[in-house]
Amino acid sequence: TMFSMADSVSEAAWYQKLHTVLLLGVIVFVICVFLHWFLNTALGLSIRATGDNESMVRASSVNPSFTITVGLCISSSLTALSGALLAQYQQSCDINYGTGQVTIALASLMIGVSLIRRGPIFLRTVGVILGSCLYRLIVAVAMKFNMPAEFLKLASALIVTAAICAPSLKAGFGFYAKRLRRGRVQE
Repeated sequence: TMFSMADSVSEAAWYQKLHTVLLLGVIVFVICVFLHWFLNTALGLSIRATGDNESMVRASSVNPSFTITVGLCISSSLTALSGALLAQYQQSCDINYGTGQVTIALASLMIGVSLIRRGPIFLRTVGVILGSCLYRLIVAVAMKFNMPAEFLKLASALIVTAAICAPSLKAGFGFYAKRLRRGRVQE
């Protein structure tokens, strides 16, 4: 595997942990740069527009079926890449590894979107990566408290719920803060 090839460079224990993080970091960075480049091309902009408003894309003489198919192809290839990297890292593979991954992906996406709502595609992609790391950190903390497996699924559901509710709560708190400031100014 690519991890065992990197292990063979040095026998030091600290290097073997560091090289895994660096190798995966480089892969993630290359994918972010590729997505940033691709989503700013004409086809990438068409895919983004199809996600926002399919009727407008159809009115612009772009076939939305084609853009949806290309988007699904790209997402499926990234899913396959992540599965291959996981199988190489763990040096085994099981059909049950994918169970619950949609929940994890949605939680990571929601946390990333709540962290970085606006900005260029590269910054949003970094936000999703940070959301993924934050999700795994929260799950690790939950596991540190020796939670049973059933509660781990509950914790995962609560993380997703909090990530979905966070933007609305933030907007609500901002509204009430403005109201309080206006009330103090009028007095």
